[in-house]
Amino acid sequence: MADDLQATKRLVEIIRDLCLAPSLDILMTLVGVAARELTHADGATFVLKEGDQCFYAHENSVAPLWKGQRFPLCSCNLWLGY
Repeated sequence: MADDLQATKRLVEIIRDLCLAPSLDILMTLVGVAARELTHADGATFVLKEGDQCFYAHENSVAPLWKGQRFPLCSCNLWLGY
């Protein structure tokens, strides 16, 4: 029960920080840090859809991967919600 309360408090803190982010760059940084923290992953990538391409806008990972690169949507292994 105490772990659930701590996790809920942390999630509220993350949501607050995201809502108060003054720029897209800071928002992407916060998302990457939070995603890694919540999932215990080695990395997180913030990908934007630009026309028919995926733009790897930001990454928070143990090693650089694709940040700044663009790929055709058909080659991106992402769920884009459409």
